[in-house]
Amino acid sequence: MPPKMLAPIILFVYNRPWHTQQTVEALQKNELATESDLFIFADGPKTDASEECLDKIKKVRQYIHTIDGFKSITIKESILNIGLDTSIIRGVSQILLHYKYAIVLEDDIVTHNMFLNYMNDCLVEYHDYQNIYMISGFSCNINIPSCYRKYMYLIHRPSSWGWGIWNDRWEKIEWDKSKYSFKNFTQRQKNLFCRGGNDLFRMFSFFYEKDIMPWDLRFAYTMYNNNALCIYPRYSFVNNIGFDSSGEHCGYMDTKVFTAPSPESYNTSDLPKRLFFNPFVEYRYRQFLKKHQ
Repeated sequence: MPPKMLAPIILFVYNRPWHTQQTVEALQKNELATESDLFIFADGPKTDASEECLDKIKKVRQYIHTIDGFKSITIKESILNIGLDTSIIRGVSQILLHYKYAIVLEDDIVTHNMFLNYMNDCLVEYHDYQNIYMISGFSCNINIPSCYRKYMYLIHRPSSWGWGIWNDRWEKIEWDKSKYSFKNFTQRQKNLFCRGGNDLFRMFSFFYEKDIMPWDLRFAYTMYNNNALCIYPRYSFVNNIGFDSSGEHCGYMDTKVFTAPSPESYNTSDLPKRLFFNPFVEYRYRQFLKKHQ
């Protein structure tokens, strides 16, 4: 049975009408959609936006006003362009002032029809695991050891492709970049920072020097500081359709190459009652990322 209070769904959109429609239509097929509140944040145009971009923004906004199939739909349209990172930080913070947890999606994430069941079950089942900061709907197609039988695994890395979050964990995130300290990291500290992938410290250093910092890397820094973990499902409940050069921050990439197969079915009983971190699974995860980067 689903929890009495379902998590609100927060969707961030901008200028991709086709992707947005695919994302929404997949969500509508989830059996908990009609019982879920949907909040849509639409970013505004840049000052130098082309006519083509303005037309796409207009089409997205026209489309989101036609959406139905949810318990309630709240649309927040920004006049100015504030960018994805600021949109996510502000939008999620605003919703979590009123809810204990939330499910977050961007406009290029196509979900499995049991995605909302899985997310809501995890948010309730693992609420008291204070060292778990996020629930991922995505999973890499890693070579999990044959002795590992659980439906999910834990990694020292956040995931931005369809995720769940509790308000008390969200409040712990350090958004102020001036509070970060990593230039004097020892090798041991770098190794700990990169437990979820050897690319993490490299990306963090790159963006820090450019005086910009994506929201998920700030999340990763907070997870490192708190020795926190993210839940990943053994099978992926999402597919990212945004790597077709249509997005602001990504080019072309075939995500099917590294996305785990979707589950054939899902039941609440699939979730283990207790979770344990397995370093061998995380090692396989790091090896997989190294191969595909």
